Amino acid sequence: MKLRKLITVCSALSAAAIVHSASAELAIEKVGKVEKLPDTPHIIVSEWERSHVINPEDFTHQGTISEATQKVMSLDKKTLYTTRTYYDKGREGAKHDNVRFWDLETLEPTLEVPITDKLAMTGMQIPFMQGSAKQKWLFMQNATPATSVTVFDVKAKEQAAEVPLPGCWGVYPVMKDEDRFAALCGDGRISTVTVKDSGEYDSTKRSDVIFDVDQDPLFVFAERDGDTLFFVSFNGNFYTIDISGDRAVLKSKKQIVPEGEPGNYKPSGYQLMSKIPGTSYLYILMQEEAWDGSHIEPATEAWVYDYKANKIVSRSTISDGISVQYYSGDGKYLFLGTKSHGLVRYFVDPNAAYTLRRDKFMKMDRPSAFVL
Repeated sequence: MKLRKLITVCSALSAAAIVHSASAELAIEKVGKVEKLPDTPHIIVSEWERSHVINPEDFTHQGTISEATQKVMSLDKKTLYTTRTYYDKGREGAKHDNVRFWDLETLEPTLEVPITDKLAMTGMQIPFMQGSAKQKWLFMQNATPATSVTVFDVKAKEQAAEVPLPGCWGVYPVMKDEDRFAALCGDGRISTVTVKDSGEYDSTKRSDVIFDVDQDPLFVFAERDGDTLFFVSFNGNFYTIDISGDRAVLKSKKQIVPEGEPGNYKPSGYQLMSKIPGTSYLYILMQEEAWDGSHIEPATEAWVYDYKANKIVSRSTISDGISVQYYSGDGKYLFLGTKSHGLVRYFVDPNAAYTLRRDKFMKMDRPSAFVL
């Protein structure tokens, strides 16, 4: 009986407390909002479902863009151009492709323009969307699986044309000619395409055979110095190709790995090279004990390769690398995207042959590409 009375009293007190709490006004919590990003350096890091804006100097996360598709940064670094694909019924129904303009101060889309619904459905890779030298055009890779390139007029904000490019893959703009780009082709040649001032197709000039697609296939990613492109092959050969003329020309083909080097090292990754400006050095992601088909597996070392002297300048141990980007500002850093869901920043020591020292780590979902 006493226990029952005690329970009744406690229940009454609890009810009174709840009523009193509900009747008291709660202070309104003010949540901060960043209207515009600070005027600081930034890089765009793409993962599988979104892209991140990172301050490379203090390694802080500044914001997120809700797309991880192909992208190009404007020359003034105020706008990001991206592609966007969606279907009428989630993952089914009619396919719709668009070009979107993003304000890099607010990280908000400002424009969306429909284009032909043939965009290649791939992960983010630099050669699948490129701007011409002065960004008159955006060139975008299509595959249905028939391959072509969409030509988009940036100033008019509309599609200008679709250029057929059968059997060719990747877009590499010619810097000395606003209306020309090159593409790798399935027979080992490179096609150089010229468009008219309207963007419509004009002509194609094909190179001699440059690489053996069966015995020495190339990674689609390329670094460049002006109109000199640098490719690496699955077997570790380094190709220097001049695309400045009507037809691409192979300037040299060299073996990256020194003769007799143990470990069976081969290049690996996605965005697997990054040139150090003002030098003949590139970082190349390398994998130990490579095997046929392991070119997409993570790298275990980052090599600094001098392509003029054809020698390895230095080697640094890394872990799980699939993409790489050199950055030089107030500090000199190498950013490494890893397969195990993270972005790593390394200090670069130019006085020690650009060797690396691990600095900081940021969690994200398989960062695969960088845009500066």
